[in-house]
Amino acid sequence: MRLDPNDPVVVSATFGRQVEQFLNSDIGVYLVRVAKDQSDAATEKLKLADPYNPTVIANLQHDIRVAESVVGWLADAVRAGQQALEQLEEE
Repeated sequence: MRLDPNDPVVVSATFGRQVEQFLNSDIGVYLVRVAKDQSDAATEKLKLADPYNPTVIANLQHDIRVAESVVGWLADAVRAGQQALEQLEEE
């Protein structure tokens, strides 16, 4: 069977594999580590934040969401790629 490189399923499988390889690279490992460290640091600050200062709390929550989002987006891309690959293998 010959795969069409423009098929959205093939594109998704290829992209997912590229993201997976990126995550295993030195840069990918670094970015995931920094995102986790940033989220952890903001979470610790949030625990000690003045409960009557909504601006500080909102800013810390934002920092946590951004850091977690980066890792989540990458994980979503890998997961979608794996699902696409499974779909191609079934065909």
